Amino acid sequence: MPILARAAALALCLLVPEALAQTATLNGFVRDADSGETLIQATVLLDGPVERGAATNTQGFYTVGSLPAGAYAVTVSYVGYQTLRE
Repeated sequence: MPILARAAALALCLLVPEALAQTATLNGFVRDADSGETLIQATVLLDGPVERGAATNTQGFYTVGSLPAGAYAVTVSYVGYQTLRE
């Protein structure tokens, strides 16, 4: 086997475990619990193996992707509302 091909095969073997690493996405909607009103630009923060966050769009939808496995605390806040942490 030529040296270049051997190096390429070794590089491929080293990259495979990274390609197999699984990540997750957390998404959902933020709405007023009583009225069901959409809360635009609510903040959703994740605290865990990585810290990430997002703001809701005009439909109250948020998505936070590329999350490695682990336990996360989710905090949702919006001006005028009590902060929720789970």
